Amino acid sequence: MKTSDHGVEFIASYEGFMDHPYADPGRGIWTIGYGHTGPGTQSMGRITHARALELLAGDLAIAESAVNGLGVKLTQPQFDALVSIAFNCGGGIVAASTALGKALRSSGMSGVPAALRLYTHAGKKELPGLVKRRNAEAVMWGNTSAPTGPASWLTPVELRRCRELDELRKASNPTAEQERRTAVLVRVLTDQRKRIWHAAQPSPRGDGNGWDFRDRRQRYRSLLTRTS
Repeated sequence: MKTSDHGVEFIASYEGFMDHPYADPGRGIWTIGYGHTGPGTQSMGRITHARALELLAGDLAIAESAVNGLGVKLTQPQFDALVSIAFNCGGGIVAASTALGKALRSSGMSGVPAALRLYTHAGKKELPGLVKRRNAEAVMWGNTSAPTGPASWLTPVELRRCRELDELRKASNPTAEQERRTAVLVRVLTDQRKRIWHAAQPSPRGDGNGWDFRDRRQRYRSLLTRTS
């Protein structure tokens, strides 16, 4: 199996983004996008969020291999949830010796959501960001009807505009009217992205509900990939 577009954007929403190459302070390795490394990274120049998502999708191969190596039948949301935690914690997280690995190898795998929520510490300290991510992965695991791509978090109006923009950008020789409409949609979606960002800020600047309210983090990332 491969990670869905939904899964890639979900993972990206919890990873830091950098649009230009930088030497990672902890490792001294040239990095770009959502943690992409490798030959040629230092000379990449600036990249868009859309390109960073493409790089991330390729970087998920090791985590996907670890999950596929389990040899168990998974739904797409279950697979995406496991790739997310394996990418974050390393493929060994699904080994038979771990709590998650044991839950995955038990009949019915009913203990997986609880096992996912165990991995929230860095050293001995529990990190709020990891608590949110593990909870979101557990919800994804249990959502057997989750749609793929941004349809699972964008509002109906945002989704309609994003799909229209995506279709317009497929045209190899756009007409003047198509170019005008594309510019309008980019402007409208940019304004919406900015509204989401401002609302997510701590009060009194924002509304105090933060990034996890009404899928703001994922909505922001989806709009950003189309307007940056």
